[in-house]
Amino acid sequence: MNDAERDAARFAHYDEAANLEPAPGPARKLKRPPRPSLSEYVPIRLSPEALAAVKHHADQDGITVSAWIRRAVDRELGRTPKPRRRSGQAQPLITESIERVIAQLIEIQRAAGATAKRHLRPKQRA
Repeated sequence: MNDAERDAARFAHYDEAANLEPAPGPARKLKRPPRPSLSEYVPIRLSPEALAAVKHHADQDGITVSAWIRRAVDRELGRTPKPRRRSGQAQPLITESIERVIAQLIEIQRAAGATAKRHLRPKQRA
């Protein structure tokens, strides 16, 4: 049985009214892992090339663009040691981590721009 035949059989199954009734018994809730709580919405702007590159990487990883960016930030924050206290003030390590993520996004943007320029450059003939 090929895909088209299998799909036709499934549609025919649900054409019968008896097959549209809910299953007997109480409804079951699907067990899903808890979602991490997100604190605040932070808009960022990327060039079209950088956004295309981020979308490409997110698609390859099978996740959303937002999840890919959050993962990049989390990865950077995980690399950062906990702040040490000096004179009662924490060092600005989180700011440095965010700056590293921004630098990585800029690199992706530059790479995407260079790739786009290579594809747009007219072919030179010998």
